[in-house]
Amino acid sequence: MSAASNVRWIAVTQVVKIGSQLVNMFVLTRLIPPSEYGLMAMAGIATNLAFILRDMGTAAAIIQKPELHENDSSSVFWLNMIGGLMLMLMLWLAAPFMASTFHEPRLTEVLWVLAITFPIAASSMVHQALLERVSRFRLIAGIESAASLLSLVIALLMAFRGAGVWSLTAQAVMTAACTTLLLWRYSPWRPKMLFDRASVRSVFSFSGAMAGNQMAAYVFRNADSFVVGKMLGATILGNYSLAYKLMLFPVQNISWVAVRSLFPVMSRRQDDQAYLASLSLRSLRLISFVAAPMMFGVASLSDLFVTVFLGPKWSLVGDILLFLGLVGYLQVITSIAAPVFMALGKTGWMLRLSLIGTPLYVIGYVLGARQGGAEGLAMAYLAVSIVMAFPTFHFACRLIGVRLKQFLSALLPSLLSGVAMMFCILACRGHIAATGTSLFVLLAGIGLLFWLMTVVLFQRTAAKEFFRLAFKRIKK
Repeated sequence: MSAASNVRWIAVTQVVKIGSQLVNMFVLTRLIPPSEYGLMAMAGIATNLAFILRDMGTAAAIIQKPELHENDSSSVFWLNMIGGLMLMLMLWLAAPFMASTFHEPRLTEVLWVLAITFPIAASSMVHQALLERVSRFRLIAGIESAASLLSLVIALLMAFRGAGVWSLTAQAVMTAACTTLLLWRYSPWRPKMLFDRASVRSVFSFSGAMAGNQMAAYVFRNADSFVVGKMLGATILGNYSLAYKLMLFPVQNISWVAVRSLFPVMSRRQDDQAYLASLSLRSLRLISFVAAPMMFGVASLSDLFVTVFLGPKWSLVGDILLFLGLVGYLQVITSIAAPVFMALGKTGWMLRLSLIGTPLYVIGYVLGARQGGAEGLAMAYLAVSIVMAFPTFHFACRLIGVRLKQFLSALLPSLLSGVAMMFCILACRGHIAATGTSLFVLLAGIGLLFWLMTVVLFQRTAAKEFFRLAFKRIKK
């Protein structure tokens, strides 16, 4: 079992998901109007909370637990099933209230349909956690890829027939159903009729704080959509939601690979501080090397990107994405702290950081929306993200004995390279007469060449490590 092997197979899944997301962004957005995306974003406020509550951190606890017994796995399975059914009932009851709050009657039926995904997904969470615990990411990659592709086909067929928001709803339901069926088919584990209270208590010693952290994270990650939907309306929320998805596109595809691949390995080596420090620094250097040009490039070309690929009806997305692109970079690099906290059982530290950050985010969203609409909210999001990055890195580095000099040595070359590339693109933009697609291609090419120059001059170590990881065996 190695982090490199995990990364490769998780990356396979992400490549398929990237393709699905690209089709979602550039095909479905032309078939489905912003107001329909706004309706799905409103539903997401409730379903995202249910998604967090469905296992209360128990899956992560199964992966992290040094010694795992059948009592633990079966007890968590039945606990998750009870939770999934309760969430479905709660969503059914809350749907009319949500629809009334947003003045969107159709939201009730959308939530009723989406609610069935929770007991479905809950029934396979232990199966997946057990596979991830032993790094069976090759099997998981095949399962998740198949589910993504099938659900995408269904969504496209429905969108072409004018189904609107129901295309997105069907995609969510099919993803959950296909993933669950395939996990049951290919996982050797089957639950037994066991429910041990002692096992549940031992799991909750880890997952209780994890669940609290996830709840706090839910508030700040969804309060922005609530504020935009309540204060600015469904159409602007549709634009903000798409900008947020464009920001999350690279964030999820980088940070999710890092967290999923590192967590099982770090958990098995949680007593080896030197190993954890070395692995964390190397991972930080690599993900920043990949994320910096991507996210700073998105920020500097956001309006042109939207004009070329999405069309004029989404013009507001470009203005919002300018700030969310920078937020995305911060989210990618700070994601490296999560597997450190979880592997060492310090989920309480994560909870305390979230309890400090969440009120700051919510206050920032409200003030930003009042002063500058959706763009002002995005600016506030960026400001608070910068503030919260400092304590997150401080505590993670303290846990594994990483000094400030080591941290800066891993991060600064790629960070400064990305910032310099962004200013280069912005400076060149005022001196090129082209417009539209031609301007976008020229500026993207200039930015890429500038970044490659900085790689040759300042980032050779990171570049070599990246290609070694991608195409060869990574050094132990």
